[in-house]
Formats: sequence, structure tokens, C-alpha cells
Amino acid sequence: MRRSGDIEIEDLFDFDFYLKAVNLTYEKLFKERLDRNSLEEQDFEEKSFRGIKNYFRKSGQFKRLDKVKVSYKIADLIGAGDKPDEHTISNFSKLFKKINEKLA
Repeated sequence: MRRSGDIEIEDLFDFDFYLKAVNLTYEKLFKERLDRNSLEEQDFEEKSFRGIKNYFRKSGQFKRLDKVKVSYKIADLIGAGDKPDEHTISNFSKLFKKINEKLA
């Protein structure tokens, strides 16, 4: 888990899992606007949520990354049994532990 600078909840997810959710969320638009079905790691300046967000902002093809739509796709993936990697699970476990400590 990154500790410096601005952190968003999406930063807790493994890049590959988050990118998979983005690609599934925007598959139709990617096909229409980019003539391909998905984005790949090399499309981003930074392999992170921030890199994905900046891609959308700078591309001129999209207004912005809709984090809510992507979060629904993440819920669908997890509901269908596609689990995030151990690093992601560890990040969220640490977050929940900190929250519980503050509430206790």
C-alpha cells in the first residue's frame, strides 16, 4: 500500500485486477473509439490507478474514468468468483484493521 501523496481506495487494488475491471466496463467504448477491446499495461505512463485515470483524462476519447461503473464491475467479478490477488486482500485487511482500531 502506497503511503505518501494522495491515496484513493482504488489504489488498494492490484493493477491487473483493476485494469481487468476497467476493460470489461469500457469494452464497447474501446471498440467504438479505439478500434480495440481493451487497454494494456503499456498504454499507461504509470502502472497504477493514477496511470489509468490519467490515460482517460489525457486521451481525448473519454470525458473521465467512471470509478462507480468500474466498482460495480469489480463487485460483479468478485461475485462471480474472480478473486483479487493476495496483495489486494492484504491491503484491504490492513485498512479494515485500522478502521476497527479507530472505532474500538
